[in-house]
Amino acid sequence: MASFGIKAQPARGIAAALALGVCLLSGSALADPSPEERAAARQMFTEGKELEKQKSWAEALEKFRKVGAIKMTPQVRFHIALCEENVGHLVAAINGFELAAEEARSAGQSAAEVADNAPARAEALRKRVAMLRLSISGKQISSKIVLDGSPLGKAAQDVPIPLDPGDHVIEVQDASGASTFKKELRVAEAGSESVEITFADVEPAPTTSG
Repeated sequence: MASFGIKAQPARGIAAALALGVCLLSGSALADPSPEERAAARQMFTEGKELEKQKSWAEALEKFRKVGAIKMTPQVRFHIALCEENVGHLVAAINGFELAAEEARSAGQSAAEVADNAPARAEALRKRVAMLRLSISGKQISSKIVLDGSPLGKAAQDVPIPLDPGDHVIEVQDASGASTFKKELRVAEAGSESVEITFADVEPAPTTSG
């Protein structure tokens, strides 16, 4: 999958969010974890920041995820999303920034910088994601649509689907798991793809009792 970096980094708001994360991790945010876990989280958060400065986004992402497993805060979630953005996981980054903003608003002044900056970053990414539109005909009974290995619910089939730029595979599988349709896609940033899918499912034979 393609990787997209930010050329000017970090901005003032992001730097402030970094500082807030340190404050929150060193204070009451990690009240539930043990002292050892708190110390480990502070160390990993610091290491994550250093990796961000080096633009080692994948390594930083791993650090922040480990911090979040100990105690998730709006600041930690913000940095997870920032790293997701820079390794090309734009859809995950949008979700992360939006959730960070929501959590920051609930947290109040301690996470004000995240609440101020996360929505703008999510909005900027929405302009960069690709969109997949499915044109579906026929009767779907037992078959399922699978996108990049994950089944799509019927509700998701009726709306445009955001995709990270890069390579994707869309497939139709029957009740036995056999592939009845497969298409490989390569979508550009802010691109759009349409795929036509025709189902040919057959109603199961009625059972008789006797």
